[in-house]
Amino acid sequence: LAKLEILDLSDNLIATADALADLKALRILKLDGNRVGRLAFANGLPPLLTGVSVRNNQLGDLGGLAAAAKLEWLY
Repeated sequence: LAKLEILDLSDNLIATADALADLKALRILKLDGNRVGRLAFANGLPPLLTGVSVRNNQLGDLGGLAAAAKLEWLY
C-alpha cells in the first residue's frame, strides 16, 4: 500500500476517511456515494493528494482539505 496512488472507495458505507493519511503516495481519492460527513485527517493529508471526489455524500465540513497544498480538483 505504500505506493498506492489511486484509491476508489466509491459506493460503500464509509463514514470517515481519517485513516487514509498513511497512504503517502496517494494522489487521487474517490469516495463517491458513501456516508462521509466530514473530511478530517487526524494524521495529516497524504502529501501528494491532487484530486478528491466526494459526490453524493453527507459532507458538512471540508476543513480537512485546507492543508492540501497540491489539490487541483474537488468534486
